[in-house]
Amino acid sequence: MAYKSDILKLSKRGLLLGISLGLLVGIVLGLLFGGRLSRNPILVQATATHGQNNHALATGELNEDVELVAFLDPETSFLRAAVLNVRNYKFQVFYTRNIAKDFAPSAGKNPRYLMTTGRAVFNFQAGKRFARSVIYVTELNSGKCVAYGMQSLPNARSLHQKFYSKLIPLDQLTFREIPSSEKETTSPEDAEDKP
Repeated sequence: MAYKSDILKLSKRGLLLGISLGLLVGIVLGLLFGGRLSRNPILVQATATHGQNNHALATGELNEDVELVAFLDPETSFLRAAVLNVRNYKFQVFYTRNIAKDFAPSAGKNPRYLMTTGRAVFNFQAGKRFARSVIYVTELNSGKCVAYGMQSLPNARSLHQKFYSKLIPLDQLTFREIPSSEKETTSPEDAEDKP
């Protein structure tokens, strides 16, 4: 009988030791591959867009570590973006533009807008640095899409006063009609079909 109790004690110790060792190895591997112990932590970033009743809301990246939120009000045709200061938890950077003139007169009296953001890393030119986000606004009546950029602020995280700037139209296109340059161009697949 003493022999059986010794075996049970040893197997219980071995089981507890095995579970403890397994948990320790799992925690170390989880921390290592999860970015806690590695030299290059994994950063997660998200961009989101939502619209309702012709109003739109989207988020995008201003700099490496600062996000912006953009609002489009169809009643006033004002596009606004704001950046939250992560040190004092207040909105401190603001961008605005009345986009009605960018779509007029083809948008009509009741414009129908769609909005989203995209990521772009622009070249540094003439003392201007653009944010990493582009705001794309499409007006459905006119079939026009305009891309807007904004000035980036390297110190956006630590600003102590409010900063106001304009959204800058970068380029536009019309998606309803085919530009004449595209009408004359054929793709390699189309060229193969022709005798």
